[in-house]
Amino acid sequence: MKIIDICYDISGMSTLRKYYINNNIKEYNIIYLPLALSIGDIKNDLYNRTIFDVELKSKINELLNSINDNTIIRVFSSRINVEEYLLLLFICNLFKSKNNKLEVIFTSDYLNVHTLGALSYEEIVNVLKNEKELSKKEIKQYSKMWDNIVKINSEVRVLEKNQIINKKYSDFDEIIINTLEKLGKCRETQLIGKLLANSITSSFDVNVYGYLVDRLINNNEINVINNNIIERNNQKNRITKFI
Repeated sequence: MKIIDICYDISGMSTLRKYYINNNIKEYNIIYLPLALSIGDIKNDLYNRTIFDVELKSKINELLNSINDNTIIRVFSSRINVEEYLLLLFICNLFKSKNNKLEVIFTSDYLNVHTLGALSYEEIVNVLKNEKELSKKEIKQYSKMWDNIVKINSEVRVLEKNQIINKKYSDFDEIIINTLEKLGKCRETQLIGKLLANSITSSFDVNVYGYLVDRLINNNEINVINNNIIERNNQKNRITKFI
């Protein structure tokens, strides 16, 4: 029976692919869905938005075009990474009315690993032991959770103690600005690295931190000087519009 592995990012996909190749498993199907569901509008025209240079509609269509009623869908999720957790909720909602068997593997159940991409391919064999088939009741519960999150449609979503917490951009703006002020003029990557080290929230990945910083750049809260060197904009006439 055909199994499609679904993971969040290309790093996780590469880890899985290396595991299959090194174990001489020739038939495998992996689709990565970098939906970035933790940030921005997920209620209005979700399928047509482009984020991190990825056209979400094309990625979702790739998945839908790859399955039939007999396809088993196996989601690599996490209880501590918001993107991988939201991916599970989204997939359950997407397939709630279909006959496909849905399975989940929480990579965080293995040594509390944050995300699939943080694993080596040698560790995948241990992670696969945590595979669990979702019951219709569980699929319905996860789907309902997704519906509630979409209804609220907050600006930012984080994962804390197995719960999705709704946040505003402003909840992170001051932390980012204060961190930049302490660093002084620096590269954007240095600021993001510092934010990761300080862990505004452990559930974010590096792309989301980059998005939050870029938003402040677009809103003229942060100036780009040259060669990707940035500094705090201390002028008062700033715009406050992003997505």
